[in-house]
Amino acid sequence: MNAEGDTLIATPLSKLAVAGDQAAALAAIRQIVSHAVATGTLPELHVAARDALQRGVPDRWAHYLLVLAALALLREPTHWEARTEKATPALLGALDALIDEAASMPPRSRTFLGVLEGVRAYVAGDAELAFARLAEAGAEASPLFERFDFASPVRFIRRLPAAFPSAPAALGAIAEPVGPLPAAMPAVMASASVDPRYAAAFAEGLLRGLAGTEGLGLHLHLVAPRAEAERIAAGLHARAEALGTTLAVTAGPAPSAERAFHACARFLVAPMVMERLGCSLLILDADSLPEPTPAVAQLLAEAAKADRVMARIRPRSASGYLPWRRLAAGLFFVPNGPRGRRYAAAVAGAIDYFWRHDGTNLWWIDQLALEAAAITEAQASGAVLPMPYQVTAAFPAMSREVKHAHLHRDLPSGAVVPVEPEARGRLVAGAILVPPGHSGAPGVPFRMAILAADGSAIPEGDFLRRSWRMGGAEPGPVARFLSGRYAYGGILMPHIGHFLVESLSRAWYLRRHPELPVLWHRRGGKLGSVHQEILCLLGLSVREDLVLSETVAAESLVVPAQGAVMGGRFSPEQAQALGAVSARPPQPGRRIWLSRRGLSGGKALIEGEDEVEHSLISAGWTIVTPEALPLAGQLEALAEAEDIAGFMGSAFHLLLLLDRVRARVSILDRGIPRDLWRTFIEIASAKGFRQQILQVEHEVVGGVGARTSIRLRDPKTAASLIVR
Repeated sequence: MNAEGDTLIATPLSKLAVAGDQAAALAAIRQIVSHAVATGTLPELHVAARDALQRGVPDRWAHYLLVLAALALLREPTHWEARTEKATPALLGALDALIDEAASMPPRSRTFLGVLEGVRAYVAGDAELAFARLAEAGAEASPLFERFDFASPVRFIRRLPAAFPSAPAALGAIAEPVGPLPAAMPAVMASASVDPRYAAAFAEGLLRGLAGTEGLGLHLHLVAPRAEAERIAAGLHARAEALGTTLAVTAGPAPSAERAFHACARFLVAPMVMERLGCSLLILDADSLPEPTPAVAQLLAEAAKADRVMARIRPRSASGYLPWRRLAAGLFFVPNGPRGRRYAAAVAGAIDYFWRHDGTNLWWIDQLALEAAAITEAQASGAVLPMPYQVTAAFPAMSREVKHAHLHRDLPSGAVVPVEPEARGRLVAGAILVPPGHSGAPGVPFRMAILAADGSAIPEGDFLRRSWRMGGAEPGPVARFLSGRYAYGGILMPHIGHFLVESLSRAWYLRRHPELPVLWHRRGGKLGSVHQEILCLLGLSVREDLVLSETVAAESLVVPAQGAVMGGRFSPEQAQALGAVSARPPQPGRRIWLSRRGLSGGKALIEGEDEVEHSLISAGWTIVTPEALPLAGQLEALAEAEDIAGFMGSAFHLLLLLDRVRARVSILDRGIPRDLWRTFIEIASAKGFRQQILQVEHEVVGGVGARTSIRLRDPKTAASLIVR
């Protein structure tokens, strides 16, 4: 292998050449292709793989050269029609040439030829021929097919029937209710299947994420013996009641010891569950992290009424060129209408049809069944439609590393594990960062995006505020490529309150990984000296060359999710990360009022605040105007106080920088939208300090939203609420 011209070293394929085992070889293939996608060098990869294939390189992993040459064609976005995603004549011609060339090569170079022929038929739209050829390739399967997404399922694939037989209890799966069913069943239930171990690890996250969501509940199917299912269900129902989550639980034993059964169980029981509950199902992974908004629930309700089957559909140039990868099993909507019920029955029948009992590894059988049913039911059930982006983004999945950590904790029987913020981060190879730009939508300030190399959205990178998810921006031309690994910091904003809560919302991750350079976006002007002081306190920095104003690609990007959302959740881990200043013990009797009278701009004014302050001074309070003090002075005033009060505003967000808040905090409402109250409530909860929000009588005199200006009807009464 050291002879010149007989090695893969010093080519785009060098990572494959040095792989020590099959797992490393498959990882190398993923890295090679991802890098080529991110750098726009797929044509060069195709040439290199084809050249090595033609030369007959005697490398240990030369079996994979045909696959790499094919992937370089299939992953090229220009090989697919933009609107229809049909294979272009150029792609089909290039695949035909590659297949013809490989047919005359030695057997080792033709290991994956049958699979490639089946894939070529599939992307050309001949599903019947594709399944037939893939089944033939599976009859002569190589051990190299194992756990390789390009080939593994051909070992159990069969010819495509005209229709899948109805299987009321496919593979013996049953779903019997455990515990009470909801008195008022929502139109849609998010549905997941769990065994006792998965219930312990992930049920809490699902229950929390769906708490209080009108029109959307949770169905959990327990794969467990009846007695154990009843014990687990009792705890789940109690927790759901405490959280305000609509919950239905069904259970059934595991008739098969295959791991694949647990992945398939949610689809096998779906027809029974829809009939029993009388609702549509949003079938998802148990490790999903739901954050649905009312708008998402409304979208699903409309899809249910229209009897639309919907899925997260992978782009053809990603992995959608494989029949077992195009439709993602992690998020699938099946309406409880004639078409939806027929399709659900076909999926269960397809799983039963493809199932093997000979020890064959059944990776991706659920996704193969989804696609096979979509093909056979296309006329009767209609096409499977793309899941709206808003729904997909509202149900992200845990990262693989965090999922593994949850499953391998030493858990007491029946325990539930809260979802940590780490679960909302993701490592993205070949990430594409799209800067904030005009949204074009009324009421939505802007849109931005972080995309995978294949163009699919990374939900963790979306900007969240209140009920908005401001992702989905279209990328421009990639202006530059950044080598190495980075972390995504967020969007820098000059407003101090938004900076503390939103710009720094990923501090929980950034402070733990100071070794990673941070990529930022910017919205508004540059940061001032106070912002730089805060960054310094946290051990963070902003490099201007890493503040991105154009579309940029990064070789490797860690995308932590926001640990805080304005008008939404605020995680304890995020609050802890921001608490960088050691608070001294408060001075006895020290009470401060955070005045808004020093604010400029003429917005969000409080007429009568001067009278409130006069009453407070008479009662021994100290008036603090934050804008008149340096950052250190503001933090000192907050740390020394026994009582802190003021009208609702960003001055209270500086409490985040203290490691501990010992003061009693009183916030007076000034007429801003109630959903913004949640920011202050969540911060107090996450930091663990005492806080009350007091309502005062007022009338609005101008402005809207957070910039509402009011006139106090009785300033003295307002002051008396605090000095009691």
